[in-house]
Amino acid sequence: MNLLNDPGFELTPTLWTLQDARAQIVDDKDAYWVKPQAGERMLRLPTRAKAISEWFDVSDAAALDVTFYANTYDSERFVDCRIEFDGAPYSGGATHVNSGGPKWKRFTFRAVKPSQSISRARVVVSTNTADVRVDSFTVTAT
Repeated sequence: MNLLNDPGFELTPTLWTLQDARAQIVDDKDAYWVKPQAGERMLRLPTRAKAISEWFDVSDAAALDVTFYANTYDSERFVDCRIEFDGAPYSGGATHVNSGGPKWKRFTFRAVKPSQSISRARVVVSTNTADVRVDSFTVTAT
């Protein structure tokens, strides 16, 4: 079961916090070369932008398996995705990806919960490069 309530940016308003005024939830009219990986919307992150999901319950989890899709116009761009555990001094399961071309690429990683006392976590996705699109997050407890 996906722990995220808005994994594909379909809800209006979205449950994701966009930490840059230029970060946007966009549809298939955003660019001629890319359509959402699933559904009708996707997240567009410009240079140095960040988006954060809602907090979700991880009380019964030892770890989280995360899957998401990224799409960029060329291979010079990247996106970082990590799990932020509430109250933990560091984030778990950071991944750095390089996704080139007009095709969606699937990425997965596992984030181990640093303490069993932690009950909440959230997804943080960001980029230091231009116009990265992400979509279709899945976060499951293991």
